[in-house]
This record gives sequence, structure tokens and C-alpha cells, in this order.
Amino acid sequence: MKKFFLIMMICFSCSLFAQKKSTLPVAVQKLFSQMIFVEGEDFYMNSIWIDNYKEEGLFVSVSNFYAQKYEVDRELWLEVMKEHSNYEFWKAEDGGKVDLTKPVCGVSWNQAVEFCNKVSEIAKLTPCYDMTDPENVVFNRAANGFRLPTEAEWELMSRKGEGAYVDGTNGLFYSWYGNHEP
Repeated sequence: MKKFFLIMMICFSCSLFAQKKSTLPVAVQKLFSQMIFVEGEDFYMNSIWIDNYKEEGLFVSVSNFYAQKYEVDRELWLEVMKEHSNYEFWKAEDGGKVDLTKPVCGVSWNQAVEFCNKVSEIAKLTPCYDMTDPENVVFNRAANGFRLPTEAEWELMSRKGEGAYVDGTNGLFYSWYGNHEP
């Protein structure tokens, strides 16, 4: 199973953002409180520098969106999903007691989109993913629920330095891997 950290974002207006927050479970309110506004822009994605020459990538246009500033933590994951197949791994990793403040890890892409859909349902938003056939998940771009970032949105956040994604240390300050904790 491919392991990755789950970073979620949501796209809707500021007024709806404020309205929904007070009626939700505490952990989901925490998720909303960690959302940041990311201003969209047009840019060349995947551009690289080679010997003082910039190789332009694909030109993309990204709209404004909200993104979660931090990774989804284990507490929120367990509140929403009620379980995790890697709970014993977390327990061993944490020396016998699970630290719920750490980011969730060891989730598949399908588990990540299922989580997004469940959080959307809790927040009374339209889920973004149709998972009728787990082998052929369909993304509904018109839905207003939680979703995973697109590659272009992820790169835009990294370029802007929004939230915890870019820190000038090649990610070491915010990376959770091996024995390293931020």
C-alpha cells in the first residue's frame, strides 16, 4: 500500500465557510479553523532550471481555493472514519501509546477520498467523489465538498509558501518520516 500524508482542501465561499462551522463536531470545527485562503494564478507547472536556463512546463490556470494548513491528524481521522487499518503500526511507532496529534499515514488513495466524502457529509456538503466502483472513482468538479488537491494546486501552494508546505529546508522542518518529527 502506498503511504502518503493526507492534505485536504475545500472550495466554497467565505460566508458558507463561517455558517457551517458552529454546528459541526469539534474535530471537524478544528479542520475548518485550519483552512487558509490560497489565491489562484496562472503559471507554468513543473518548470525547472537547467544551467541557468528555465525549461517551461505546462501552462495552467488555478482558481482561488481554501486549503487545510496542516496534515489531517490521527484524531480527526479516527473521529471521521471510526477505525484505521494501521492503528497497530501507529501504536508501535509511538512506543505503545498512539499519539493522536501526529499526521495520519499509511492510507491508500481510495481511503483518502472516502475520508473526504465522509467529512463532506458531516459538514452537509456535496461529496466530490463517486465511489460506486472503487476501481473507477469519479471526481465531481461541481461538488462543494472536501477533496484532495490537484497537482497544480499542490505546486501553487508550494510556490507561494502557503501554510506548512514550504519552509526553505527542503521540507525537513515539517516532514514526518523515520525518526524525524517537526
